[in-house]
Amino acid sequence: MTERFFDKKGNLLRIPQLNPTSLESLINGENEVLQRPENMPQTEVPVFVGLLKGMLALDAEKRKSAAEMLDHEWLTSWLRDGTQQEDVPT
Repeated sequence: MTERFFDKKGNLLRIPQLNPTSLESLINGENEVLQRPENMPQTEVPVFVGLLKGMLALDAEKRKSAAEMLDHEWLTSWLRDGTQQEDVPT
């Protein structure tokens, strides 16, 4: 089945020029979809990326549960700093 998606070297067949990247570089990059919001300090990026990595881990054993994510530093600091739900952009 994997031969439908990958060549013998493990490269994607449909996106042969795909370059590896990281969540950090995507958020700090120029891609408007993932660009860091202007009100997010640069120092907050690694903490936010940690939140994303916890949610998106492919290995289910390493993936954080919803309860664990609610205790993540990025969410708890956001709530602690008094940000109200109305302040969240939609």
